[in-house]
Amino acid sequence: MKPIRYPLLVLILLCSASLFAQQDGNELYKDINNNFVFEHPDNWLVENYIEDVLIIHSPYEYDTDNEEEISQGIYLGIINDWEDDLEDFYEFGFSLEDYIDFHYDYEPITRPKKERINGLQTIGFESELYIENLDDIIAIIHFVKINNRVIVFLGVFSQDHYQEIYEDIYIDIKHSTKTYMDWRMGKN
Repeated sequence: MKPIRYPLLVLILLCSASLFAQQDGNELYKDINNNFVFEHPDNWLVENYIEDVLIIHSPYEYDTDNEEEISQGIYLGIINDWEDDLEDFYEFGFSLEDYIDFHYDYEPITRPKKERINGLQTIGFESELYIENLDDIIAIIHFVKINNRVIVFLGVFSQDHYQEIYEDIYIDIKHSTKTYMDWRMGKN
């Protein structure tokens, strides 16, 4: 009886290739009603916080000696019926109070930067957040224009942890954002 080497080898290669393809560690969040999708790490939890606001929870803990803690993660808000440009939205007076429920003051530390991501108009900037009893908190904010909506990505992180843990994850989530229709049609 001849050994069945080649078919068995091909089967093993195919199985291992499909196994590696499934281990990319990302999940797809789809919002058909608001026409957008994004990918996030599969160990992060997406939760509906209030109407038109999601929280993408980080699995990592924020270590602090203070009595208060802040959950590091990404808040995602949807502003409907915005026909004007993103520059107008930024100048209109974007308020973080619509997304986070703690007292803060914030001061932009970078100038707004425009870019196109997957054909979508975006503006982003970094800001320091001053929260009572907490130090060194950074907010990374991006506005993404999809049709007549603005999707607001607000990352809230410890400055110490942002570059070490969160920066690449935040950038990947932001860059994976596209319209639902583009995703359905397989456009990048």
